[in-house]
Parts: sequence; structure tokens; C-alpha cells
Amino acid sequence: MIFPDLNKLPIRAKLTIWYSLSFLIVVALAFMSFYFVVKGLMVEKIDETLNAQTQEIQKIIKDKYLSTELKEMILTTFKSESTSLVLVINKDFQIIAQSQSFPLQNELFQAILNTINQNQTSQFITINGIRFQITPIYLQDQFIGSIVVGDSITAINQTFSVLLSTLVLIFLILLLPLILISLLEADISLAPLRDLTQEMNNISANKLDSRVAILNPKDEIGEVATAFNDLLDRLEKSFTKEKELIHDLAHQLKTPLTAIRSDIEISLTKKRTYEEYREILKNILQDSGRMNILIKDMLNLAWASNGQQEKQFQKINISNILEEVYEIALQIGQVKKLEIINNIDQEIWIMGQKEKIFQIFLNLIENAIKYTNKKGQITIKAIKEENRAKIFVKDNGIGISKKDLPFIFDRFYRGNSQGEGTGLGLSIAKELTKIHKGKIEVASQKGEGTTFVVSFPLVVEEIKKEKKSLKIPSFHLKKWRMENLRKSS
Repeated sequence: MIFPDLNKLPIRAKLTIWYSLSFLIVVALAFMSFYFVVKGLMVEKIDETLNAQTQEIQKIIKDKYLSTELKEMILTTFKSESTSLVLVINKDFQIIAQSQSFPLQNELFQAILNTINQNQTSQFITINGIRFQITPIYLQDQFIGSIVVGDSITAINQTFSVLLSTLVLIFLILLLPLILISLLEADISLAPLRDLTQEMNNISANKLDSRVAILNPKDEIGEVATAFNDLLDRLEKSFTKEKELIHDLAHQLKTPLTAIRSDIEISLTKKRTYEEYREILKNILQDSGRMNILIKDMLNLAWASNGQQEKQFQKINISNILEEVYEIALQIGQVKKLEIINNIDQEIWIMGQKEKIFQIFLNLIENAIKYTNKKGQITIKAIKEENRAKIFVKDNGIGISKKDLPFIFDRFYRGNSQGEGTGLGLSIAKELTKIHKGKIEVASQKGEGTTFVVSFPLVVEEIKKEKKSLKIPSFHLKKWRMENLRKSS
């Protein structure tokens, strides 16, 4: 290729090219405009002179219509105009009068006659370096002849030829300065971008709290800097959460791992009875079960943060899911003889993933059962309200103190609770709700109970009413949670 692909060139080179082309086009247009305007003015001035001569001849022949006296009068009038040619031609294309004594070239005369024959209107033409005005003469709307007035423009053409050569030479001389100016302009334009790049390169994983300077937030580079700072904000929050998560996970796994190691070390110190080994294995199984629940909870949190969840969404009937949760609550609540009230409206459709929606309300129900006293009451209510599905999980348990209420959705936060659990249930419920474009709120009074309100946007389009029962594949997980809750109760 003769010309390189502009997309592969550095921005500095592309800016230099575009600036140079822009400057050169502007200069070229300015020179061309100057040339043609000046030339047009000169030709216009000549046309005015020719027109004045034509009008003067018209006055002469006003009362002497193409008579033989015209010749002498025209010669007398224009004898000082040595460069002008004046012809008076009759309708038979014969010369009646001529202002100059030199013989008229036959080729030039024929060209004039052809023009008169083709168009009998007043017009300006240029033939062989001579500018002519040809004006027809009419008597009572009858064509009787023509007046031809001409003047040489050879000297003018030569002058403009020199002017054109001069302008081209000046244009060529300006090429190098214009390219250098374009290069300088490109450097000046890219200077803020270079400074921004240098600041970005100075930011590492250990300096995520740093931010790039924004000189003008309204220009393009300012917009890039703003977007980069916003990205750093998100990365800093993400890294902070990741560090906290790793720290909390390590802390949570440390206890059961230490207990397992301690049980194994004790069992190896000396020979023990069958019952003692059985008790040690039972403790190890319980600790490994806690780690298993913790890891599954962490996987739910990881799923909620992978950014690809909506691709797995489908239309689901949340009423069916809540009915399943209600059945589980009835079974688990039997241990404490709890009253579980079903107030679920049917055919409430949302977009989401069935297992994750089920997980949200299973966590809320487990939490309600855990902190509700024996013979207490739990209500599950679902309604449609203002294009949203609203689900209420209400209990009359021990409630949450005002001090703990702002932190209950934090990971591993358990307040003053000493019961079983990882401290991730409510945090997972909140994250999964957020992923489904929902909202979770809580209201509680110490000693009176707690109400969780979860809302999701309803499916907009009309959906056929097909009742499909939801099957939750994680039967063993439900069984484990039910047994675990019975133990904690």
C-alpha cells in the first residue's frame, strides 16, 4: 500500500496528518478564492468598459440607423482607443462600420458571426485572448444588426498566470512550516493525555486509594480521568471486600480446623476405647459439616458477584417457590411448635433463577425460626403492589436491637447471638436480592419481633397462567439445614 493504514498509526502522527491537511486545505482555499475573486473583478471591470462603449455607440446610431455616415462618426469617436475593436454589423452580417483600420482576421470574424447567429441577445464572450460584448440592435422588434465591442485581455491573462505561479510557489514554501506547526499542535493537544498516562502508570494494586488529577471535567480527557477514577473507586471497594472476605473466611475456618486437628491429635496420643473414637469422629463430622455450610455460603456470595447472573434468569412463579418454603417452615417449626401462617397470593411472576430465589427466603425463614420463641408465630405474605412483587416474612420473636440493626446484613455479623450458623445468611439474602434487581428491608423491635420485606419487579408482559410445581434439587441441603435447626433449637 502507498498510504499507511491510519488506524495503525500513533495518535500523535494521526493528529499531525489531520492538522496538516486541515491547514493546507484552508490555505489552498484562501489562495484559490483570492485568485478567482481578483480575476473576476478584473474581468468585470473590462466588461463595464465594453458596456460603456456599447452604450456610447448606441447613442450615435440612435437617429442614423446603420447609415453610411456611421463609419466616420465611429472612427472619430474611438480613434484614441487603439486597443479597442468596434464593429457595427447589419442583419446580413456585413460590416457597416469598424473602429480600426487593420484588417480583421477572417477566423475571428467567423467566430463572432457564429455567436450572433446562435444567440441574438446581449452577451460577453472571449475569443483568442480578446473579450467581446455583442449587443443586438432592434428596430420595432425587428433585428437589424449588432454592435461588437472588444478589447484584448492577453496582458491580464499573463499577469494572472504569473500570480497563479506565485501563489503555488508560496503554497509549496508553506508546506514544511505548516507540518511543523501541526506537529507542535499535536504535541500540545496530547500533553494532558501523556500526563494522565503517567499518573495512571504510577497507580498499582498497593495504591488503589490514589486518584488522577482532573483539570477540566467537561473536556474529553477530563471525562476519561473521571471514568478512570470511578473505576478505581469500584476496584478499591472490590479489593477491600475481597480482603475482608479472605480474612473473615480464614478466621471462620480456623476454629473448625483447629478443633479437628485437636481431636485427631488427642486420639493419637494413646489407645482409646471404641466409644471414645466414635465421639471424636462425631465431633470431626460436626466441624466438617460447619465448614461445608460455610463453603456453600461463600459459593453463593461468589455467584452473586460474577456479573453474569442475568443470563441465567427466566420467568418464574415466585408464589410456587414461597409455597415450597412454607412447607419447609411447617416441618422445621414443629420442633418449637410454631404457628406458620400462609398469606401468599398466587400467580406472581418475576425474572430470576429459581434456586437463588428459594435460597433468599429459606435463609429468612431459618432466621425467623431460629430467633422465634416456642409456640411463636411466623407469617409469610406475598402480594402484587405497583408493578412489584412484595414478600413479607414476619415473626414475633426476640427482635433485633437498634444497635445491631444497621449491621445485620454484614458478612459474618452475628451480634450477641451465640447460636449455630455462619453469620452469612442475611448477607447472602441481600446480595441475591440485589442481583435480581430487588430490594430487602427490615423493621424490628426488641422483644416484639422482626419483619423482612423483599420486593422484586414483576414481569411486564402478559403471562399464560400455567401452574408448574417447583422442584428444588438440593434435597440433601434442605435436610441438613432442617437437622441443624432442630439441634440449635
